[in-house]
Amino acid sequence: VNGVCGNSDVIASLNSAVDELLIKKSKESYSFMHDMIQHAVCQGMKHQERMEMLKELANALIFRTSEGRTDATLFIIVDLINRVGPSNTPYAYNRKTYAELNLLAGEKAIQTPDFSSANAYIESGIK
Repeated sequence: VNGVCGNSDVIASLNSAVDELLIKKSKESYSFMHDMIQHAVCQGMKHQERMEMLKELANALIFRTSEGRTDATLFIIVDLINRVGPSNTPYAYNRKTYAELNLLAGEKAIQTPDFSSANAYIESGIK
C-alpha cells in the first residue's frame, strides 16, 4: 500500500476500517472482511468514480510490475481492465496497452488450457 499511494491519510483510513472490522490487513495488503461489505462499498460509489478507481488500480499494478509480473498478477490486471471496458478508456495509448495485456492473458490461458477464459481475454482485447 505504501508503495502505491504513500498517503498517510489513506493508510489512517484503512487502519480505521480494520479497527471497525470492515477490512483485514495481511502484510502489505488489505481485503474486505466479507463480499457483502465490498458489494455495499461498490454500490455506494457513482459509476464514473468506480471506473476511475479500477483504472487507477490497474495502472498502478501495470507500472509496479512492469519489470516482471506473475501470471496471477496479469490476470488481476486484465480483470480490472475488462471491468472498466473500452468505452471508459478514452486514450489510444491505454487501449493499446490494455489490448496487449489481454492478448498476453489469452495466450497464458490457452497454455493452461482454459479456452473459455482465453477467448474472453482475446475478445476484450479486440474491443
